[in-house]
Amino acid sequence: MEEIILAAQDREKTGITGLSNNLRAEGYIPAVVYGEGKVPMHISVPEKEMLKILKTAKNNIINLKCSKDGENVLIKAYQRHVVTEKLLHIDFQRISLTGEMEVEVNIKLIGEAHGVKLQGGLLQHGLRTVTVSCLPTNIPKEFVVDVTPLKLGDAIRVKDLKLEKAKIINEPEHVIVNIAITREEVEPTPVDAAAAEPEVTEKGKKEDGDKVEDVKKADDGKKK
Repeated sequence: MEEIILAAQDREKTGITGLSNNLRAEGYIPAVVYGEGKVPMHISVPEKEMLKILKTAKNNIINLKCSKDGENVLIKAYQRHVVTEKLLHIDFQRISLTGEMEVEVNIKLIGEAHGVKLQGGLLQHGLRTVTVSCLPTNIPKEFVVDVTPLKLGDAIRVKDLKLEKAKIINEPEHVIVNIAITREEVEPTPVDAAAAEPEVTEKGKKEDGDKVEDVKKADDGKKK
């Protein structure tokens, strides 16, 4: 993995909003460096450089040039403004190049699944990152997963990821992506022809007959 060299400046005063805003106005982001049993160090780093690193090399080892010997670090966390999404703060973690560590690695999906394009399925994204244990020099940039051959019901799991010189911590059977069925073809149920015919009531057969008989009896009584 390529090492990135990043120039940084010491920050003597911390926790003052005005000073932090002035730094950001000048194109710098407040940051802190901690870990490896050393005292935390407060610094500022160039915003443009940090945006580039976050976009293309978030898991790369960074050599911070803020002291005589520099510091080997990884980006542990960063904060953005909830509205403008501008960088507000960076946390760097000191690392040892000879000790294994755990780090989150992004999963990138490429292609258009057969089951979505031609079979009307739905692509479901289960995991977007996996946790990897390895030496800092062996951290993968990202996992690229091609979903093109996936058909309805197919899935790619953690165990399907190919990785050398590192170990994935997640459960092997955990689903990364799958193609779900969105609708089922239901065959029409056969309907009995007799049962399907509407029931027709014969009007005036019994009731009308009774009325006719009553009228006839009344007429006979009058004649008598």
